[in-house]
Amino acid sequence: MAIGAFTPYDVYQLRAQRQEFDFLGGTIRAALLTNAYVPNVAAHALWGDVSAHEVNTNDYVKQTLAGKAITLDGSGRPVMDANDIDFGDPVTITAKYLVIYLDAASAYLMGHVDLNVGAGSLVVTAGPLVIAVNTAGLYRIDPRA
Repeated sequence: MAIGAFTPYDVYQLRAQRQEFDFLGGTIRAALLTNAYVPNVAAHALWGDVSAHEVNTNDYVKQTLAGKAITLDGSGRPVMDANDIDFGDPVTITAKYLVIYLDAASAYLMGHVDLNVGAGSLVVTAGPLVIAVNTAGLYRIDPRA
């Protein structure tokens, strides 16, 4: 299994610059989506654009990101970080994407991660499901790109 890179939705960076997405002060949720979801970073902007594809099992509950921080890396790029995301143990879940969004009236999407690049869904049967946040941070803004 190879977890993909965090891919921001296009509108996220605009919302962040307009201060409409409060990563540190807002309630940021992590949700799991099935393989029926087809990511569209240009068109998807709100939780309602993707929520129909949310995993639906008795073991699953969306998680709130903990340990959120924004720092600068050694190259002067802002880095958004959070603790690893623990969906519980034991759980039985089949999911393809992890989606991060602001849980508020606006419900703006931030980005998504493919949980099993180049293959099918991530399948957990009666075991733990912890999504490890990259040691370099959840998302890095590169203004020099």
